[in-house]
Amino acid sequence: MEIPCTITLKGSHIRLALFVVLSTAVILLVTCQAFSTPTPFATDTPPSFLQSPTRVGEEISAPILESTLDIKPPPTETPTPTVTPTPVLGKVEKIARGHFATWYRYTHPKYGFAFYFPPDWKIVSEYAHFVSLAPAQEAEFNLNIGFKFARETNVSIQRTGVPEGDEFVRGRVLFLGQILPRYVLVYQGEVTAVLYNRALEVRVDDLIFTLSLDCMSLDCDVGIPPEVQVLADRIVESFEWIEP
Repeated sequence: MEIPCTITLKGSHIRLALFVVLSTAVILLVTCQAFSTPTPFATDTPPSFLQSPTRVGEEISAPILESTLDIKPPPTETPTPTVTPTPVLGKVEKIARGHFATWYRYTHPKYGFAFYFPPDWKIVSEYAHFVSLAPAQEAEFNLNIGFKFARETNVSIQRTGVPEGDEFVRGRVLFLGQILPRYVLVYQGEVTAVLYNRALEVRVDDLIFTLSLDCMSLDCDVGIPPEVQVLADRIVESFEWIEP
């Protein structure tokens, strides 16, 4: 037996159904456009930290973020150079005075002493605490003079050794009011060195000196000539004080 099925739609129902269908279609359309259209960047140029596609087998490096900040390395400290003071050296001048009328005079303004030497001698070396002079024609024979203040305990002017030979006392000299024994070293019959006060320190007031006449050559078989020894003795005895 057939059951009749007849649905009678009223006008209001039809309008409601059409509204639902149209609303659904509009929602679907808007949703599809939202998913299919990419959101653009704020500028036409993509940010620089985006990487380009990497082919298979290439090493992938971390992205580099470019920065507009001016980043500078920390400043390095420049070391302060150590300044070595320039030593005060002596002055040579010719002053006519008594027995040394034709001799030159060496003066040291810092340590306040002076001495005279013959015109055929010359200053061969000079340092903060040493001065050496020698005959111009026999420069291998040097009269070596060391000097310092007594308070300069960190300064050494003492020689560290003497040449080979036998030691004898031969005479003495007057040095700034003190009598110094005059030692000589004799090797194979020749004088190879003259050591005033045995080349030990001589203290006069607040100054300390060392004095010796040495052969600076490796070959001193001929020894120091007697005339050179006599002139060296006169130079030692010519020392005097000056105002520093």
